Amino acid sequence: MLLGIARFELRYQLKNPVFWVAFVLFFLLCFGTTASENVSFGTPGAVHENAPFAIAFASVVLSVFYMFVITAFVANAIIRDDATGFAPIVRSTPVKNRDLVLGRFIGGVIIAWLGFLAVPLGLWIGSLMPWVDPETIGPQVFSFYAWPFLIFAIPNILLTCAVLFALATMLRSMMAAYIGAIVIFMGYNITGGVIGRRIEYRDAFATWDPYGNGAFREATRYWTQSEMNGRRCSGTSLPGSRAFRRRRATRWSVESSAPESRIAASPASSGRGSTRP
Repeated sequence: MLLGIARFELRYQLKNPVFWVAFVLFFLLCFGTTASENVSFGTPGAVHENAPFAIAFASVVLSVFYMFVITAFVANAIIRDDATGFAPIVRSTPVKNRDLVLGRFIGGVIIAWLGFLAVPLGLWIGSLMPWVDPETIGPQVFSFYAWPFLIFAIPNILLTCAVLFALATMLRSMMAAYIGAIVIFMGYNITGGVIGRRIEYRDAFATWDPYGNGAFREATRYWTQSEMNGRRCSGTSLPGSRAFRRRRATRWSVESSAPESRIAASPASSGRGSTRP
């Protein structure tokens, strides 16, 4: 039942225009980064457009902006039936609360990961355009695109999905989820701008930054041009036990979003002992 609900959610979101609009926007942004000299994420001028440093930096930065797209996926997944009036029909089925919530969450996370593939895909295709100066393009290595997606995009998106899904589950409101995303986005950027730039707080910020931006900047702060063009940022070089902290935060968020007692106590779940498909 759990996997069936996740598959249903995945198919539903793939038909959602929001997914394709977001995919195209992020693709075009990254395509322009490597295909045009007028678009840049702030990497040094001598660094190749498809350098592992440039790809990793784009993945870190865009994974933060991507939280507004994530909200449309995971918040919509959990409150869609209440908004459409389909909830009473769903509650009349033998679907368990936990299967419903976790299935919707898994489907939302997978569709968010698929949507973010627009970033490495756009960077790669843009670097292949014939008008691009060959001097600004380095060797095409698959791991340069896959590794940042693995160590930055996947955990960042999972963490954001867990937090926003928990918020939408508890408050049963798309507006609350979007407000939460704005608060997180603004709070993160203000904290990074005020604390992350101060020398005495750099190590602490790099260790506790949940999205890895501070850790990435600290790990690559003294890299040479040659290193930026040919060296991948390995997980072991990132300051602090980042993977552990992200797993711990994600686990807390998921557990807070899916207890059956909370769902059963919510106004939307009154009636039969099971909820939506």
